[in-house]
Amino acid sequence: MRAYRNVSALRDDTKLATWLFGIARNVAREALRERARETRRVELSDHAVVNLCDERATPAGELLDKELKDVTREAVAALDEDKRVVFVLRVYRQYSYEEIAAVTGFSLPKIRNDLYRARAEMRRRLSSYLGVDSEV
Repeated sequence: MRAYRNVSALRDDTKLATWLFGIARNVAREALRERARETRRVELSDHAVVNLCDERATPAGELLDKELKDVTREAVAALDEDKRVVFVLRVYRQYSYEEIAAVTGFSLPKIRNDLYRARAEMRRRLSSYLGVDSEV
């Protein structure tokens, strides 16, 4: 349509194919610009905008996470060796009681007892950071 409307602008020394290609190129550029404009346009009532939030932790949250990791690491390190081994294998490695017994050579009652005491000690050491009662 654009070529038909502007045929009077065609100069005699210009090749028809070159002239048509120039028109097609300009139409394609305009369409791409318009599409880019449309994708950047966002209505405030759009569902995506209403539910928009940043999933990353805030700098304060990152600092608190780092502090909690450090305190947790120190609390685990403060456990006596038997309790620490049982606690790490059960909580962090998620070994079963039987797997812990096979690795450590401890009896199942000792594993249960050490795990109970390690959890109680960890709860006591971390209660001020987690907002839980340490008297459980």
